[in-house]
Amino acid sequence: MMENQSIINYKDVLLKTAYYKDIAIKEMAKYGQPITNENINERLKNIDRYLAIFTHTTRKPEKKFDAQLFTKEMSEIHQDLQFLYELLYDLAIEEFVDIKSFAECHLREVERKTREYKARVDIETNSSFIGRTIFYADGPFPWFTNDHYMFTDLGEVQIKPGSKVAFLASGHNLSNKNIMIGLSIGNEVTYIQPYNYQHDTFTTNGSSTVNSYEVNINKEVLLKNTFELTPEKMEVNSKHSYITYSGRNKILTTQDKERQHVSQNDNYSFFVTGSWEVSFYIKGGTYAKFEFSKVVANKNFDGIEIRDLNKVQKIRMKDEADFGFSVKTDGEIYAEQKMCYVQDDKLIHVGGSLSNDFLIEEFTSTEPKMYHAFLRVFSDTEEYPRIDSIAIKELIESDVIMNDLL
Repeated sequence: MMENQSIINYKDVLLKTAYYKDIAIKEMAKYGQPITNENINERLKNIDRYLAIFTHTTRKPEKKFDAQLFTKEMSEIHQDLQFLYELLYDLAIEEFVDIKSFAECHLREVERKTREYKARVDIETNSSFIGRTIFYADGPFPWFTNDHYMFTDLGEVQIKPGSKVAFLASGHNLSNKNIMIGLSIGNEVTYIQPYNYQHDTFTTNGSSTVNSYEVNINKEVLLKNTFELTPEKMEVNSKHSYITYSGRNKILTTQDKERQHVSQNDNYSFFVTGSWEVSFYIKGGTYAKFEFSKVVANKNFDGIEIRDLNKVQKIRMKDEADFGFSVKTDGEIYAEQKMCYVQDDKLIHVGGSLSNDFLIEEFTSTEPKMYHAFLRVFSDTEEYPRIDSIAIKELIESDVIMNDLL
């Protein structure tokens, strides 16, 4: 503000100098005096240009009214006001420009943060498997080159022993062949391609301990919102991971925003009426054999049998018409699987539940190990891939994978 005030004072003097200079030139021309800079400066040297043009004067009541003098004084007051408005306008413009620049600077920061959060949301929502993000970064990244490779250092990443980690990337001109993340510990370096339908992951050495708890809530209680789900005798630990399974021997059917749990009938079969999408989990099984009442248009497995199941295998199927099916497996069937989080030493189930029976699994492991992470990008053309953001996700348990292939 002090700087702006000095500028305004300077402009005030310039405006009055130009005003008095114009008067001096007109007077010298009127009386035939030579108009030179020397003569002009001589007339201006005794004028205080820091004062207003009009100076206050007193009039005695009995003094005769001087119309010519009154007009001159009104003209001077008008000129002072004109200069004042010009200066205020300039000051307002400068203040506006300062505020505008300040606002634009902050808006650019907000836009940058918005892009960063959007990129993170996109990379999170597009990852279809259950896990938690242990590392995230968005570009631009500092690169250095070596032959056809570009590298950027990502720093240290803590990963629990026995965990399975997956690498996600978003950007332009990306492919599994030209981008990898490297994880090094000691003299060992492991490269991981971006996660895709083949589930490219890396399992660290070690193993997790799994504790299981069963919880049954009164069926008359409607579980529509987020609720506490802490079993008796469980000591909840924020460093542990928790997964719940609900709806034993049931399947989940969804259509638009409507969701239902469908139970097995007396023949151990499920029946779906209408165009519903069906999903459920087979936990702890090694095989699953299906029998269908008709050929189902869409499902995420081939044929009628799945061998070598994951520890937790997600099944999906959909048809436009009614159909029924039965499944024979040595595992357990659950309608839904969800993560829980810890708050105030309590286990919190996110969202509601259509069933009131729960199996809770608690995953514990030893202290995490520190890995050094870096990004390696290859290109045999002049155009390198553009990477907007990357993330490393740690699966809750090495074999808990959601097979969202439909």
